Amino acid sequence: MYLERNFSMKNIVCFGDSNTYGYDPRAAFGTRYPDGTYWVDILHAKTGWKFWNMGVCGREIPHTSFQIQTACAELAAREPSADALWMMLGTNDLLSGEQITAETVGLRMEAFLTSLLNSFSVRKLRLITPVKMRQGTWTTSAVIEESEKLQPVFRSLADRLHISLTQTEGWEIPLAFDGVHFSEQGHRKFAENLLRDIPLL
Repeated sequence: MYLERNFSMKNIVCFGDSNTYGYDPRAAFGTRYPDGTYWVDILHAKTGWKFWNMGVCGREIPHTSFQIQTACAELAAREPSADALWMMLGTNDLLSGEQITAETVGLRMEAFLTSLLNSFSVRKLRLITPVKMRQGTWTTSAVIEESEKLQPVFRSLADRLHISLTQTEGWEIPLAFDGVHFSEQGHRKFAENLLRDIPLL
């Protein structure tokens, strides 16, 4: 059932990683949560909007010339029919094992978004800060600390580029045993929190 709110039809591109895709880490080799239970599908059900789920498991922020060029071309193709592009990336960069810091993630995101703005309207962009990781089978105390630092780093970046920002600080999203991926309850709570930002688009 759609919410009883005055929503006009929108087309939203969601560009992210496994938490956008809807990855379920409970299976031996991982799988996807059932349709309708991850946040992108939940928002579609509640708003009636069209959501393009462009979440890819393991995706880092495009940061090589080839990666940036490829991602920008892929997203530029969506631009004419998209009302908004929501981007949530950075978690896998911190998990890459290369001792990447929040500041490095911010620099990668700034370089990528600066290139993307050559083909995507700034008014359509919304940067979403990744949810802080917690203690789990995939995380270390250092990674958790850096993930918390993404909030101010992304806030500063959004201010510099004049793009919309959704900060997840304080959302307390339930995560799976790995300390990284949303649980099914986490997807529901994440969608509920995002709904509060939709009128601001």
